[in-house]
Amino acid sequence: MQFDLLASAKLKIEGADGHIKNVDAQIRSFFDAAPCPIRSYVDVEDGYQWIKVELLRRLPGPIYMTIGDALSNTRSALDHLTGALAVRNGHSAGSANFPIAANQERFEDKSVQRIEQKLGKDAWAIICGLKPYRGGNDLFWALNTLRNKDTHETVVPVASAIFRAGFNFRVRTVDESSRIDLFAARFDEKMVARIIRMPTSATVFDGDIKVGLGVAFANVATVEGEPVVAILQRFLDLTRRTVALFEERFFG
Repeated sequence: MQFDLLASAKLKIEGADGHIKNVDAQIRSFFDAAPCPIRSYVDVEDGYQWIKVELLRRLPGPIYMTIGDALSNTRSALDHLTGALAVRNGHSAGSANFPIAANQERFEDKSVQRIEQKLGKDAWAIICGLKPYRGGNDLFWALNTLRNKDTHETVVPVASAIFRAGFNFRVRTVDESSRIDLFAARFDEKMVARIIRMPTSATVFDGDIKVGLGVAFANVATVEGEPVVAILQRFLDLTRRTVALFEERFFG
């Protein structure tokens, strides 16, 4: 029976899939736990009334660890893919990693382009066509950036975005020119986010606010403010398609 050179890449994909499912369950469990880990309230600040949301508990450490594991397995699957291509071309598996660059210029640098010698001209042409750099396919770049950040720091902030919010209240204002502004939630170091701004003359009555939070990536363009689980799944889908593309072309 012929050995599947892509077996390790597929195992990494399978492992990432399991981690993503675990992240989803862990996040849901955290926000569904009693007592509710969030509260909303009205505060006066900077000459306005603000409706704020406060996170009362930080995310448990295992959630961060599982997110990091999902990123690592997904990114590693691409390296295992290029390892298989190198072996197929007569080189060692560790002689070539899947190249992802900060921009096209960096990708076209000789230090990256020489990987072609390890993988073969046809395989390299397909990788170039994938444009795995920022400004090409930004999803590759975001995956690589987040995985590298996870090596040295936490890759995800606590609940940086509101995904579900219900506002059922009335506001009485002094005149029609008074504005009520809505903001995307961005939590500060005190775990508080400002979501609605009103003039101090406004009166809130007869209603309530129901807020549902989710966890989002931060400080990485392309995925900033996007739900963690959805982005992890997009990373995995991209990786799975990439492996399948090369399997059909070179390992079928």
